[in-house]
Amino acid sequence: STSNGLNISTVTNTWNSLDTFTISGGSATPLSAYTNGLNVTLDETQKSYIVNALGTTPVNTAGDLGLFVDIITPHYIRQAYSANTNTVVYGFTFIGPSLPNYDRYSDYTEAYKNSNTPMIVSKVIGSSVRDMFYFETISDGNASANEIKISIANIDDINKVFDVVVRKFDDTDANTLTNGRLELYRGLTMDDTQPNFVGKAIGTTDETYPRQSQYVTVTFADNFPRNTVPAGFKGYYLRDNPHNSIIPANLLYKTGYTATDTVSKTYLGISELAYTLFTPELVGRKLSIQSIEKDIFKNQGAVTTGTTQIKGFHMESGATTAQFVTGAKASIGEYTKAQAKFTVVPAGGFDGWDQFRMPTFTGDAVDADNVQAFKDAIDLMSVPETVDVNLFATPDCNWLDHYGAVEYGISMVESRADAVYIIDAPRYASDASQDTAAIATDLQGTGIDSNYSATYWPWIQIFDASYQQFVFTSPTAQVVKSIALTDNIAYPWFAPAGLTRGKVNC
Repeated sequence: STSNGLNISTVTNTWNSLDTFTISGGSATPLSAYTNGLNVTLDETQKSYIVNALGTTPVNTAGDLGLFVDIITPHYIRQAYSANTNTVVYGFTFIGPSLPNYDRYSDYTEAYKNSNTPMIVSKVIGSSVRDMFYFETISDGNASANEIKISIANIDDINKVFDVVVRKFDDTDANTLTNGRLELYRGLTMDDTQPNFVGKAIGTTDETYPRQSQYVTVTFADNFPRNTVPAGFKGYYLRDNPHNSIIPANLLYKTGYTATDTVSKTYLGISELAYTLFTPELVGRKLSIQSIEKDIFKNQGAVTTGTTQIKGFHMESGATTAQFVTGAKASIGEYTKAQAKFTVVPAGGFDGWDQFRMPTFTGDAVDADNVQAFKDAIDLMSVPETVDVNLFATPDCNWLDHYGAVEYGISMVESRADAVYIIDAPRYASDASQDTAAIATDLQGTGIDSNYSATYWPWIQIFDASYQQFVFTSPTAQVVKSIALTDNIAYPWFAPAGLTRGKVNC
């Protein structure tokens, strides 16, 4: 039982992590409408999988239960279940303002940012490792944590060189995609006097060396070593569970090669092949692990307290076990050149918007921070020489309820005079044809009259795969898609309309 009126219960006293359990609540609505509670499971192969029941985003929709799944690692859960270790993998937390340390779950007010990997570290030198560098993604926002992963391969400790491979996030070690490799940098060195210095080859974040990669830049540690090779990485920072003082479990790293591994494709470190007990015999081939867990690498919130740095990975068994999960071999030299490689993933990208607040822009004191954040974002788009854009939209911000914010956007596009602003229309109760006169009257009442703006109505229904149901959405997304399609297959002055260019997926 939790302090906000939610309860977890099971049918038997002995409960395995993939068994069905019940979430119920007396004062929690609309969950209280479920007389016998809501039966869910952590087994991702079942219809009652908790993600299917609750969704993964804090978006209010019709029939929403007021709950969502923030972080879940089904592969890790299944591995623990298969191993029958009887250990807590992470724990459940119902997050609410009445719970202790709530801010670590709700503080998402920092600016947008890109993702970065943990610090890459050297081979064991003496009895310790040295900090070398880390990668930052060029892409920013939430998606930047799930777009790519980076493998360091062909580590040659004799000649002090290594390769860097930028791969698609969903590229697997079990069945490598034919187009999974995005970039390859061969024979790099840490010696900054050489032409193949890693900073010169890829580009540095501080622009000391111009960017060469389309996906990442490199940031070096202070006094980084010049005559060694990378052999692992430090751990990620993950949130604790403040309700019962559970710290996050370490990741499952691949620490060695098995007889069934295809060594040319398989990497140590972060790999879906670390989940050795998740096999086609346990779950059908279609549902077997196809990639690494995405939720591990999502933004953990702005707070710096209430997090734990889990163990990183190191290829050499001599690295300190207090800081790293280590490989089985004592040194880099004991690996063949094909085996001497590992993968790391960027983490922590953020869109720069507090996902737990409704995006309201009414301009009153309660929403002043939202309004200012919105205006700051528009200001970033205001200089044509800096930002090349010809279509502009502000989802969830409509011309009736958020007129002040929309007016600010109109002023920006009119000042640029080279872009069109597609403005959301408000949703009316029925979205039926009888509302046409009402919406026309309301639009006229705003006084909006701009050659650089347009709005569309009515709202449309699309299928939301996260919630497995149809939801109403503003037509803006479909409109900008049709305009982009028209620009690609016809000419910019053609109308985004008709059976070829004007189809709407709803």
